[in-house]
Amino acid sequence: MFGNGPSHGRSGTKTAIILEWRQTVSNPNWVQRKLQDVSFGLKKLLEDLLHSKKKILKILDSLKKRDSPKKEEIHSNGG
Repeated sequence: MFGNGPSHGRSGTKTAIILEWRQTVSNPNWVQRKLQDVSFGLKKLLEDLLHSKKKILKILDSLKKRDSPKKEEIHSNGG
């Protein structure tokens, strides 16, 4: 049904993994650079998430402040 497509894909992946493994074995500095890249990327991602969280909390806080007088009016008028 799929022909030879999947087998070629797996073979290509195996080749890429083998080539990458050979590069890591022959060049430990390459591994160190890759780890630094990943570390930097994760740090940047966490900073972005923290910034987004702060924005969301500010929005929620402003919504609470905006809605709270309405609720107080309802309680004071309604009993």
